[in-house]
Amino acid sequence: MPEASAQSSATPAASPVHSGPPPASRARSNIEVILITKNEEKNLPHALASAAWADAVHVVDSGSTDATRDLARAAGANVAD
Repeated sequence: MPEASAQSSATPAASPVHSGPPPASRARSNIEVILITKNEEKNLPHALASAAWADAVHVVDSGSTDATRDLARAAGANVAD
């Protein structure tokens, strides 16, 4: 039975692992959330609370007849009709 050839002892270059805050020369990108709504006044508070981690929340409303837009604005979301 033929003997297995020895594997190369050279290891491939490892990809850099980033931990901690980004370098000062590289600004952090914003992460934004877009919610598309129509008559979601009952569900919107929970949705907005779950997106509180985002740098910005945008609500695109599709013609709500309830308080969806008002709730979104009151929570600080950018609202587009």
